[in-house]
Amino acid sequence: MLSCFSSQRLTLVLVGLALATTSFFVRPVPGVVILDSAWRKHGGNADNKPAGFAKHIALANQPQFRATIQLVGESAGASGTWIGNDAKHGYVLTAGHNFTKGGNATEYAYVATDGTTYKGVELIVHPAWNGDNNTRTGYDFAIVVLDRPVRGVGQPALLYAGSDEMDRLCTIVGYGMRGTGSSGEQADYYDDDNPKAAAQNLIENVTEAVKPLPSDEDGGNYLGIDFDKEDGSAKNTYGDPTPVNEYEGALGSGDSGGSCWMEYDRQWCVIGVNANGDTSTYGAVSYFARVSGEVAWIKSVFPGAKFIGN
Repeated sequence: MLSCFSSQRLTLVLVGLALATTSFFVRPVPGVVILDSAWRKHGGNADNKPAGFAKHIALANQPQFRATIQLVGESAGASGTWIGNDAKHGYVLTAGHNFTKGGNATEYAYVATDGTTYKGVELIVHPAWNGDNNTRTGYDFAIVVLDRPVRGVGQPALLYAGSDEMDRLCTIVGYGMRGTGSSGEQADYYDDDNPKAAAQNLIENVTEAVKPLPSDEDGGNYLGIDFDKEDGSAKNTYGDPTPVNEYEGALGSGDSGGSCWMEYDRQWCVIGVNANGDTSTYGAVSYFARVSGEVAWIKSVFPGAKFIGN
């Protein structure tokens, strides 16, 4: 669900409840929202709403995005990205707001793209994350330590350490229910057999980190996109008012903690963690905690993380 923190920005909050130790089940949660025209073009209709997401599901399941992780709670879910292993553990980058205040890694099970389920044994939340997306969207990070190394899904995600995100095409990957720009998030667009979907957009806002970090004001360190309508008539916050391509879309709440990717030097890398947004209809603005601004913190938690662009 979308939970309001201000009249302009809503945090994408999905709080996982404590998991039973013997079994896990998936409750669908809202995911990416896409263009109505693309939804209709690819087979979506009133009798089969999930069909319109076939191309967005295929995009999400391309091999460069295999490091995505589904976070499964007893009554909610979210997303994350596998960023590597050490000898005994795997590491998942996600959003701090996915966890209850003072919570722990056991609030979710962690399901890799090959279906293997891992347990969380430790949760490290960014020290600047205070639970308030009005002021700390750019620090909405957490890293989960898994009970064993992740195997069988290819290579862990590369992370971006550069400063060239502006006006770059990005791909947003996450899990959950879906919607279109006119409908917003709706349960009947969900496809139980294909929980992961993706959308694309242009990074049209780069907000630099504020140093020193202010106590009660926006600390910066995030990237932004907006969700444009086909005819350009929706409220336009950033850049051109028309879609970048047929995959144009924005975040929904179940995408929280998932990954925003771009292609750099012929390699795919994660530039942001899905953190915050204001609606799930045309004109929506989505924000991502900027990975390149927190390279030192990520390395301090997991020295094995691999970066590109630095």
